[in-house]
Amino acid sequence: MVLDSFSIVHYLDQLGFVDASSLVAADWLVIEQWRRNHNFLVVRHSGPGLFVKQADLFHAGSPQTVAREARFYEVAGPLLAQEQAASVLPDFITYDAARSILVLGLIPHAESLEEAHRRSGDFSATYGEATGSALARVHRATEGIAQSADLVRVLPWALRADIDTSVFGPSAPGREFVDIIRRFPGFGAGLASLRSTWSHDCVIHGDFKLSHALVGGTQESSPPIRIVDWEFATPGDCAWDVGGLLQSYLTIWVNSMQLTPGADPTRWMQTARAPIETMHSQIRAFFEQYVAERGQQAADRGAFLTRAVACSGARLIQSAFEQANEAGAITAQATTMLQLGLNVLTEPEFAQAELYAIH
Repeated sequence: MVLDSFSIVHYLDQLGFVDASSLVAADWLVIEQWRRNHNFLVVRHSGPGLFVKQADLFHAGSPQTVAREARFYEVAGPLLAQEQAASVLPDFITYDAARSILVLGLIPHAESLEEAHRRSGDFSATYGEATGSALARVHRATEGIAQSADLVRVLPWALRADIDTSVFGPSAPGREFVDIIRRFPGFGAGLASLRSTWSHDCVIHGDFKLSHALVGGTQESSPPIRIVDWEFATPGDCAWDVGGLLQSYLTIWVNSMQLTPGADPTRWMQTARAPIETMHSQIRAFFEQYVAERGQQAADRGAFLTRAVACSGARLIQSAFEQANEAGAITAQATTMLQLGLNVLTEPEFAQAELYAIH
């Protein structure tokens, strides 16, 4: 059964989530979205809505990642509830394994931090603190189940980019990425270092970035952040999620530049519509709040920061490839991200001070 904007209402009716009176009153609005999966925003005017995600049955791996997300909510949700921190995740409603359909509570009036930045141009420290707090709560709550055999362990594919070239697929940009990574030994050395010290200290998001942190509500002094899209959740190294968010700021910065082949990179930075300096207060607030709530000791803070920054360099490889693969060619932005990723991966101490302004 493949859902569409018509059949989904009948499907939800069969599950008991829609009553006849609301159908007659036309109380429901269905917004259909195709992304990696088939998503539906089911808006109810007189009550809570639903977010329905069905795996793309024709996309290899999609049913497995939706199943991983559902299992994460089943396992982590009760743990977060015990710490009165369930609000950092969407409400888990049900999972239909036979049809690969995940049903969650719809977060009203929400937008991602990436969308908020694009709309307002603002990078406030308040949002940074709230995001650091939300991520720390999930990591802290899941420390005790990181060794559970009930959760699939998967190393992020970007960390295998130098030893498993299949991660780039058969596309033309993929073949070029393989060649670039082979030509610059710094990639292999940096990735190998991260793999050798990889730990399983909590359940990580695996693909954390600004577009996966939703802000909603009206409390400006303490905006509620919810972390969504847990398809790549796995026991892993918490530094990977911190690094994933950090590199989001670099991708926004690079994508805001007017890149001209052959021009001085210093001139590129001057053309940025979103200068990295405008993001520093939010970046610092995110990291400091995360560390404070995770209880990192002062002696460990520096080592953790360096590792998280190195992870951000590795994650930039993935961002660069995703952009190139979507464009069908290695763009100037993708090339810049890849070069930046190499620099951050091999010189994290320099990057944490000069790019992220965290000291």
